[in-house]
Amino acid sequence: MNPGMFKVQIIWVKQLRLGDTPQWTTIPGAKWIWKSVFVEYPESGESYMFQKEFNVNGSPTQSLLSIAGDNSYTLIFNGNFIVATQFWNEGMAQTYGLISRTVQGRNVVQVVVTNYARENKDIYTNPGGLLFKLKLTWLNI
Repeated sequence: MNPGMFKVQIIWVKQLRLGDTPQWTTIPGAKWIWKSVFVEYPESGESYMFQKEFNVNGSPTQSLLSIAGDNSYTLIFNGNFIVATQFWNEGMAQTYGLISRTVQGRNVVQVVVTNYARENKDIYTNPGGLLFKLKLTWLNI
């Protein structure tokens, strides 16, 4: 690797404890997270906003964000709307190229994840979650 190039991987750290449910998708190096181990309101649904700020100390050369949400998510990057999903879609991860929106200096990722309601009120069968990884490289100036 060029000594002037840096690589950063942003991953939130509160991990779900769902026993690696095989139906859930994976992103290598990322873990499913939620604001607590279990959802609080499985019968009515709930939304939670995750936000991460980070600095890019050079000229961005790559910015790829891979993401999945249970059930849906809205992704905002540096104040720019990127995408809003509406369905669980079996947790399929999507990857978005964000190089044109990544800036030198302060960057902000915001993801609002919504877990849909289920009538059975069972926290074990209606988990919510966010799976997220940002692969970012830049040249030191």
